[in-house]
Amino acid sequence: MKLFTCNVPLTLAELGLSEAELTTLELVTVTADTPPQLTRGYALWHDAHGLALLGAELAQPFRLKTAGLQRRGQGRSALATACGQQRGAVLDMFAGFAVDSLTLAAQGFTVTAIERHPLIWLMAWDYVRRSGMPIALHRGDGLDFMQECVGVPEWRVVYMDPMFPVRRKRALPGLSAQILQDLAGTNAPTNLPELLPQALDVAPRVVVKRRAKDPVLATGDYRPAHQIKGRTVRFDVYLAS
Repeated sequence: MKLFTCNVPLTLAELGLSEAELTTLELVTVTADTPPQLTRGYALWHDAHGLALLGAELAQPFRLKTAGLQRRGQGRSALATACGQQRGAVLDMFAGFAVDSLTLAAQGFTVTAIERHPLIWLMAWDYVRRSGMPIALHRGDGLDFMQECVGVPEWRVVYMDPMFPVRRKRALPGLSAQILQDLAGTNAPTNLPELLPQALDVAPRVVVKRRAKDPVLATGDYRPAHQIKGRTVRFDVYLAS
């Protein structure tokens, strides 16, 4: 994967990846102020504004915007309501671009976010860095991280936002969701019902994001205690017995 940088000093060590992961990045310094046009796939672009994503199908570099993040702390979002009245520690197992993690942080929760895809993680890392919010963002597998936390009384909530399966419909998801689908592809978690018991061993509350009309995740004796519904998505809340 190429990372193009434009007249802005950058060393790969700054990105917080392991040595093995760093070998997958090719740092290319360019003198032009305009990012190169790709003919296929994705690459990263680094300039004075931070990281952006280049794609053969993208008309312009895709950059996660921090404008409006502070306003997310005003009022009470459906996600925050699902995570409970006590604004405690939340483990976001599938962070993606860390959008929901930043929403929770803006509303007073202490958030640890996990993302395993290196390119998605780099975009999230830059987004969190530019936001200035105190989120602990880790690169790795959410299940492995969660299993290491069993018996540690730290998390009040485990939050799961799996990638929604592609549907055959005319209306496309937002650009951010489209990019996540393209990048993660078949690596999206599919064994969520199996993860519920393990998540409830780590925290007394598990929140699962679903499309509004999708069926609930049900396995064994585990059923949602209640739901927080929105227009297009809902949050299923599972509680430890």
